[in-house]
Amino acid sequence: MEKKTYIMTVVLVAFFAAMTALGTSIRVPMPAAIGSPFVHVGNTVAILSVLLMGYRHGALAAGIGFAIFDILSGYAVEAPYYFIEIFIVGAAAIGTWRLVDFSTHKTFTRLMMILLIASIAKLIMTLLHNFVKALIIGTNAPTAVSLSLASVFPTVINCVTTIVLAGILYWPLEKILNKMILNKGY
Repeated sequence: MEKKTYIMTVVLVAFFAAMTALGTSIRVPMPAAIGSPFVHVGNTVAILSVLLMGYRHGALAAGIGFAIFDILSGYAVEAPYYFIEIFIVGAAAIGTWRLVDFSTHKTFTRLMMILLIASIAKLIMTLLHNFVKALIIGTNAPTAVSLSLASVFPTVINCVTTIVLAGILYWPLEKILNKMILNKGY
């Protein structure tokens, strides 16, 4: 990797990590049966980092951002889970990107498909995470399922917010990043 390209990649990973941490810090607490969920825009920044920088660098940036937030906000025990979760959600997004051939056919509909599949992956991960947490606190499996379902509403709000905001922000951010990279504006 060329030195300037390497430096630009490091700067973008650091930028998106910081923006993910900041986006997650601006939060609205929500009631839930399991955990202490909140609505935030960190997921929007995370998925944008994956879509704009690619799977490896984007998921790394988002994972670092979530970890920074978790450690600084008293959720350090959750940091490894959310670091791994963004790699899974990011894989769903990039897999859909490849499936719909988004690289050559960039349409709003295809972007929405990518964001919808990533959001479904996030919902599934949250349900599984809440299910396991409920089992750990000593509930039986049927109760754990009920508690998981009862606690998923904040994630649904986060997913809808992510789809809307990322759908709006992707195009201008892609244009800015392409201009920076293609015009060697770094």
